[in-house]
Amino acid sequence: MDSSRKKPVVWVSAAAGSGKTTLVSSYLDARKLPHLWYRCDEGDADIATFFYYMGLAAKKVNPRKKKPMPLLTPEYLLGIPTFTKRYFEKLYGRVPLTLTLSRKGRGNKSVSPPLRGGDKGEGEGGFVIVLDNYQDVSSDSQFHEIIRNGLSIIPEGINIVVISRTEPPPHFARLKANNNMSFVGWDDIRFTPQEAKEIIREQKTLKLKDMDIMKLYSETDGWIAGLILLLERMKTTGGRHPIKKIPKDDVFNYFANEVFQNIDKDTRKFLLITALLPSITPFTAERLTGMSNAGRILSQLSKKHFFTDKSGHEDIYRYHALFKEFLLSRIKDEFTPAQLAGKRQDAALLLRESGQTEDAVVLLRDAGDWDGLVQLILDSAISSIAQGRSRTLQEWIESIPPEIIEKTPWLQYWIGVCRMPFDPAESRMYFERAFQLFQSQQDDIGTLLSWSGAVDVTIYEWNNFTILDQWIDWLENRMNINPEFPSVEIEARITTSMAGSLLMRRPNKSEGIRRWINRAVSLTRGIEDANLRMQALCYACHYYGFWGDRVNNDIAMYDLKKMVPTITAPAITIMSRWLEALTYNWSKALPELGLQTTLEGLKFSEETGVHTGDHLFFASGVYSCLLKGDMVLADEFLKRMETTLVSTRRHGICQYNYLLTWYKLLAGDISAAVIYSEKALELALETGMFFPIILCHLETANVLIENSKYDDAVNQLVRANEAILQTGSTLLEYSYLLTQARLSFDKGEESTGLEHLLKAIVIARRHGYTYTFWWYQPAVMSNLCAKALEAGIEVEYVREIIKKRNLTPPETIAQLEHWPYPVKIYTLGRFEIVKDDKPLLFSGKVQKKPLEMLKTLVSFGGEDVPEEQIIDSLWPDADGDSAHKSFEITLNRLRKLLGNEKYIVLNGGCLTLNNRYCWTDIKAFEGAIKEAEKRWDKSRSDDNETVEAFRLTEKAMDLYRGSFMPLDAEQPWTPGTRERLENKLIRIITMAGIYYENRGHHDRAVEFYRKGIGIDKLAEELYQRLMLCYQKLGQEAEALKIYNRCRRALLSDLGITPSSRTEDIYNKMLKTQIRR
Repeated sequence: MDSSRKKPVVWVSAAAGSGKTTLVSSYLDARKLPHLWYRCDEGDADIATFFYYMGLAAKKVNPRKKKPMPLLTPEYLLGIPTFTKRYFEKLYGRVPLTLTLSRKGRGNKSVSPPLRGGDKGEGEGGFVIVLDNYQDVSSDSQFHEIIRNGLSIIPEGINIVVISRTEPPPHFARLKANNNMSFVGWDDIRFTPQEAKEIIREQKTLKLKDMDIMKLYSETDGWIAGLILLLERMKTTGGRHPIKKIPKDDVFNYFANEVFQNIDKDTRKFLLITALLPSITPFTAERLTGMSNAGRILSQLSKKHFFTDKSGHEDIYRYHALFKEFLLSRIKDEFTPAQLAGKRQDAALLLRESGQTEDAVVLLRDAGDWDGLVQLILDSAISSIAQGRSRTLQEWIESIPPEIIEKTPWLQYWIGVCRMPFDPAESRMYFERAFQLFQSQQDDIGTLLSWSGAVDVTIYEWNNFTILDQWIDWLENRMNINPEFPSVEIEARITTSMAGSLLMRRPNKSEGIRRWINRAVSLTRGIEDANLRMQALCYACHYYGFWGDRVNNDIAMYDLKKMVPTITAPAITIMSRWLEALTYNWSKALPELGLQTTLEGLKFSEETGVHTGDHLFFASGVYSCLLKGDMVLADEFLKRMETTLVSTRRHGICQYNYLLTWYKLLAGDISAAVIYSEKALELALETGMFFPIILCHLETANVLIENSKYDDAVNQLVRANEAILQTGSTLLEYSYLLTQARLSFDKGEESTGLEHLLKAIVIARRHGYTYTFWWYQPAVMSNLCAKALEAGIEVEYVREIIKKRNLTPPETIAQLEHWPYPVKIYTLGRFEIVKDDKPLLFSGKVQKKPLEMLKTLVSFGGEDVPEEQIIDSLWPDADGDSAHKSFEITLNRLRKLLGNEKYIVLNGGCLTLNNRYCWTDIKAFEGAIKEAEKRWDKSRSDDNETVEAFRLTEKAMDLYRGSFMPLDAEQPWTPGTRERLENKLIRIITMAGIYYENRGHHDRAVEFYRKGIGIDKLAEELYQRLMLCYQKLGQEAEALKIYNRCRRALLSDLGITPSSRTEDIYNKMLKTQIRR
């Protein structure tokens, strides 16, 4: 054993009765090794049972560790390998390592000071975990994988000793191949002749010669169980029997029967009755047998090595497995069925009192005491589920005759609870049966709990939410008749389930659902069930999220996050992280934080092995990435999400198709988006969850608009609006109105589009919305924001939306001054750079050359300006290489000055001022001029174009706040640009004035011409038209003043007199005035 412990795993195997357990137990005592002894049995086939009882054993070994070991509850079932690794790490971390152990090939590790002083001999130190009776666990159980994974991470200082009648199962092949296992087998365990002699010498009633002893040894081949049986037989008969040719199990039964018949009747009765117990104390033996000398009998059996082992210094005895099997096979021969059933019931009572429920269940089942078994199961159900042992609980229930199960509603209820994580449809069936039985028995508590179970499993199933309608109707009718509940705990559970069912199916009853949600949150705050509290807060977050109630959503989110540090259940953390990610995406417009939280949640799931929320995290990951515009990562999340889809959870498939539609829409694959949107809508209507139906209608409408199928889009929007109006959700109304505005603009219905847009933005400002709910196309939102800014709709709030969404202006719309560009450059009347809405101030030496490069770039149009053209303007005398180097250095400095390299693009030897991030007044001015000229041209045949033509003309006039870069008048790049801009402005002002003249509105024409002269005092054509307008208005004196003003300006600035046309107009007016 000392040598074997140099490897982490020691496998002790030999036939039954070979002394394996005695060997390991006596070794631990001899070496004074601290240890944990775990006896495996058939129940460990349910691995949750193994983890539960191993946790209890670990607590007993080190009671100072107050925090319990984790339980294998349903949320861990998708990540059992990870759970196993973490479990064993915690198990190994809490055992009391007290000595030092040296293992060949694994180094030396001093764990802590030794218990005993002096030099430590071989085999001393460390901690041993024993797995006894390993062969009792069925070979097809997942238990073996669990143990293998646990054995693969044993730390220094710990040994695992496995005791089994068989060799290691195939699962342990890698451990064997890696030389991490030692083997103690039959050749090591079998008694030597000397050891056999010592055992025989202890039997003082037998006087055997050495020759006789060697014959006995030869017949038993060192098998201790056989040797003891032969000795007992010889005490009564004096004879021997050759046993080598008989299999060991048959030999044992053969000789045990002979020995048993010669034991006194009271001892036989004692052995048979106490064999019903897995372990025996003098107290339990006396209670079960009624024998006051029970303690003495047990002590004698142990001292005589009569297949009875005593555990250490405690008065706990166990019969050897072979002997126990023999006794249990004989008990039916010694007692009548009624007597045996009574004894089993008595033993079950003792076991139940000591908390040994599993063994009590077996005894009651064997006794046919179905009433007692049902009561025991019902009493143990809650704790079994809490321990994650649903499989064991279900097996207990299913061991009861079917006719009893069918008429016992509580058994149906608990099967429903057991099946919920594994087969929701089957679970719901059991809840429905239980509900009907409880109602027929007028059991209010059972009826309400089975109602809650049916509702919760329907929501959990994510497949068909229309089923909830019948349950909602039932509870509403019940509340009208009897609004009281049997207890606060039941009221909390029912209220939470009702809140969830209304959220899924009838959120259009907004006032009713709000009361249920608030009541659920309030009630669950005062009970111990953390999962129920989490469920209520989750529903609250969803409810307030859909309604756009950010304040109450934040409160619910805060309460949920506050639970995390106080609760060990990972599901609470996972749900908190997921809802936090949704909050960042939905209401806070912070997709970067949404993605960060999503990745943290997935990492936590990987670490804990709890993967129940993976599909939710993948969905929120897609959402965050699409908001950010990260199509590559969004595609990765979609692929991972696809792996989680299950045909029986249709809502998950609906959600996947919804997000895939959005992805395809942003990717420009409209035909694919149409297919996936139709699939998402079809599934949403089939599954019947209220909000997703609305969202799919809205998404489908946007896809149809993108595909120019406007009539079909209208139908989708009508259906969406009907549902939205029922809910009263302002957030959904906002999303609907934006889509409606988009549709109107695409159809060319500008005024209708602006009406919808105004309503949408007003709602957004009132409620602080800067996002649309589960649908978002940056290009569409940019266009809508541009329309709002152009129309002067809630300008400041629209700017806030743009900033938070990091939108760039649409390419199809001329530059808007109100758009919150990162950089704005003013050149008309002044030169100024505004960065992030603040004037750029220069400290220290002004960066002259970078600013000159910027001015030159703007002067030459700002787009595709050749490097050579800029070099010729800034470094006319420099040679090629020197000039190019100066160009590169100056460009780099300019980019740093503006704050981002992407603001100025160098492509193919040409510079471009990126108008997605940089606004210039000259660009906006020329854009307005260009559009105004188009409108004025169209107005000749379509008077409807006039309004827009005037608006654009006035916009251009507002932008023109002075001549182009007045302080740089002498620079070579300035004069030509200045003259070009002035001429453009005068041209459209003239168009506007002529329009008014042609319609007899000379007074309005005067206003435009005077503004034009204010811009260009040398624009002689404007003087001419202004003089004629004043003449038409009968204001010849004003006309003459205008002539004199024109003459002075021309003489002063150009040294010339007015043209002949100006003189003709003046002379005609002068003659007319003289005649008068």
